[in-house]
Amino acid sequence: LAAGELVDAADLCQGRERSGDCGGGRAEFELSSMRLSRAVVLVLDRVGAGWLGPYGNSWLDTPGFNRLAADSLLIETAIGDSAALGDYYRSVWSGVPGLVPGMAGASLAESVRLAGGAASLVTDDREVAGHALAGVCGERRILDAVDASESAGSVEATGIFQFFEAARLAVEQFVGPGLLWLHGRGLSGA
Repeated sequence: LAAGELVDAADLCQGRERSGDCGGGRAEFELSSMRLSRAVVLVLDRVGAGWLGPYGNSWLDTPGFNRLAADSLLIETAIGDSAALGDYYRSVWSGVPGLVPGMAGASLAESVRLAGGAASLVTDDREVAGHALAGVCGERRILDAVDASESAGSVEATGIFQFFEAARLAVEQFVGPGLLWLHGRGLSGA
């Protein structure tokens, strides 16, 4: 593939699924001809959509999520090809299905950077922060783990509060075109 060529992974693999050879090259994303804007992506582990008002929950009040959803693009369905966090992020950040053997995609963060934008990551998960494709982010903020084996003394001492406070600050400081990726361990790191 030529650098910068826009490629659909399904087209690249068409007719070669049986042999396991899906190109073996890199799938590049052409962003240089697009006008970059600002994008904030929020991913929370183990927080079911059914618990949130924007997805129809009426038994638990979620005013913060409701306000966020009113000004956001909501993804109603996301299909992952792996429950393993590292494989999931390989798919999401490269645009290449994780189960496609031998194919490596260009990092979303790298593509944004090459198009003149900035890419930042805020996470409380060391596995996400250490992912090979996360290394391209110009700024990575890794939050300290909170000991969730005992009850927190206050809401502010919980991991989920600390994540959202760091996310709030990152959004306030996010300027110019680019990508801000927020990944929280959610209820598994409360």
